[in-house]
Amino acid sequence: MADFSGMAELEAAIAAKIRQAQAVLPEVVKAGAAPIFQEIDKRMPRDTGATEHALETIVSVSGQAATATVQVRDSAFGEVNEAAVFLEFGTSKMPAEPSFRPGFSASKDAAVQAASATLKAALEK
Repeated sequence: MADFSGMAELEAAIAAKIRQAQAVLPEVVKAGAAPIFQEIDKRMPRDTGATEHALETIVSVSGQAATATVQVRDSAFGEVNEAAVFLEFGTSKMPAEPSFRPGFSASKDAAVQAASATLKAALEK
């Protein structure tokens, strides 16, 4: 017959690690968003100044989930900056100068590594 002694301690240790991971989740997603933010910022056109200093990362927590969003806001009104949309997709009178899609594509692996390293460091404490 198998000896299953210590299961209660194991379950308690696993539950503690889950609580620890949930506590640092906002920090983890923000760390993951940082390489994406940097890559988009590096690629963002600055010709008109309409998008200058408008790039930001917003972290939202809902229950046991956290989301980090890299976005361009219009600091005067707190709404999405229309100039960024026109730059990203172009118009009938100007070609697209995308920064979000190529920035995300170039940095997604670094984002996963940054989030993983942050979570690992937090769980090793």
